[in-house]
This record gives sequence, C-alpha cells and structure tokens, in this order.
Amino acid sequence: MVKVAMHAELVEYHKLAATYYDIFSLLFRQEFTAEFWRSFRQNAATLPAFATEQSSVPRLAEAVKAYDQFGEEQQLVELANLFAREFLTMGGKGSVSLAQSVYTSPKQMLCQNSFFSARAAYHAQGVELESNVDLTDDNLAVILSFMAYHAGIIAGMPPKSDIAAAIGRQNEYRALLLSNWLDALVQRARGFSQDSLYTILLEYLNEFVRYDAEESLNILSELKE
Repeated sequence: MVKVAMHAELVEYHKLAATYYDIFSLLFRQEFTAEFWRSFRQNAATLPAFATEQSSVPRLAEAVKAYDQFGEEQQLVELANLFAREFLTMGGKGSVSLAQSVYTSPKQMLCQNSFFSARAAYHAQGVELESNVDLTDDNLAVILSFMAYHAGIIAGMPPKSDIAAAIGRQNEYRALLLSNWLDALVQRARGFSQDSLYTILLEYLNEFVRYDAEESLNILSELKE
C-alpha cells in the first residue's frame, strides 16, 4: 500500500508523463490540429528542461519561432513538408525512418524483432493498433502513444494496488521500445539536418525519456523504503 502523500505525487507525475508522451506522439504522427500547434508554439520557450546540461529547449524555441514568418495555415503546410522530407522520403539524406524495422516496400516487409517486441508489449496490456491506423507497431508515434496510455493507467491506480509492479513494467517497456533506439535515431536525424525542427524535437524527446527513466527509478526506490 502506498502512503497517501506519496500516492498523490505518483498520480501527479504519471499524469504529467502521460501528457508529454502524448504530445510527442502527436508531433511525430504529424496529425495535430492548428489549435494544438498554436499552443505548442506559444509555450515552446517555457518548456521544462529535462537535461541537466545543454538542454535542447532554447534551440527548439528558436526553431519553432522561425515559423512565425508564415500564416497559421501555411505553418501547418510547412511542417507537413518538412516531416515528409525528413521521414517519408526514402533514399539519400532523407531516409530517416520512424519505424525500427526495415521495410523495403509496402508489399514486402522485413519485420525485425522490434516489431514483434512492440506488439507483444501492447498485447500484454490488452491493446492493439486500430485497423485504420497506417503505422506499424514499432513506429515511434505508436510507441509513444502506448507509453502515454500505460502512464495514464499508473496515474489511475488506487493506493492499495501494486503500483510498484506497474512502474516496473513501464520501465521495461521504455527500455525495450525506446531507450535502446532513440540515440541512434537522433544521430540519423542529425545527419539529415542538425537544425531541423523535427531533429531538435527528437533530441528533446530523448532528454525526456532519459529523465522519465531516472525519475521512475527514484520513485521505485522511495516505494521500497
């Protein structure tokens, strides 16, 4: 059983973690609304710094501000074009894939272990991709959505439940699906462009995932005391 004060902190933290995972998922699905982008743009300069040194937040704020030269509708067009160049254009410098597995064509897929590991994690929590989602199980946006979902589950658990076990599973999912892959993804994105908005977003995401891993370990340590 978790003490009331500790439980309140757990709930607050995992609500926050779920929110950030969900925001990142929307950004890397590139399916957000004008209202979402307006809010993100207005708050970019005040986003929390998850890295203790050389936070990517100042660079992210500058990259977001650069879109002020366009009208709101054109901003969304420019973002979609950038996303397509960086992640959807295969070959050359634009071949940065947001899926861990290598896909040679829509009809011939070479699914690596990451694909099956992600699907197994989803099934273990009783969830699966909706049939109308045109993304693979090991796509970054899908993984982030799952992490948001599971953090939300933890936030909704009552004090008498086994919260430590749930946090332990979240740590396992993070390590399996994100931590061992994000560094390499960031490096590939930097090869596309060091100053691209989406490259900097990946850097910021990586900082958040590391922060979340450390915070979760601290929480587990406190629960054991």
